Amino acid sequence: MPSVQEVEELLRTALEATEVDVTDISGEYVSASVTSRPPRLFPRTIRPLPVDPSDRADVSPPVRHSCGSSFEVSVVSKQFHGKAPLARHRLVHNALGALMESIHALSIKSAKTPEQAAA
Repeated sequence: MPSVQEVEELLRTALEATEVDVTDISGEYVSASVTSRPPRLFPRTIRPLPVDPSDRADVSPPVRHSCGSSFEVSVVSKQFHGKAPLARHRLVHNALGALMESIHALSIKSAKTPEQAAA
């Protein structure tokens, strides 16, 4: 799994970023089991069985609690000048390159130019 430092270093280098803030939010997204459904979805005579998502024979090693690295990033870079938000997001994704293959979720909180960040 990639570290906060790896993500930050790649963004800072590839985008010549003046400010980079990376937060690991992997623990905030936890798989829900069937038992977390509201009881009203089941008839009163049927009780849901507890399901452990890590108890899967087809997964090796067993998956526990989350499905990969998740990060939230804010980046300030002069490379964002004249770029639409979607183009800025593409720059961030491209900056992470092959590391994106091991990142499950990337939330780009902000991608600003130095002038926008100063305002």
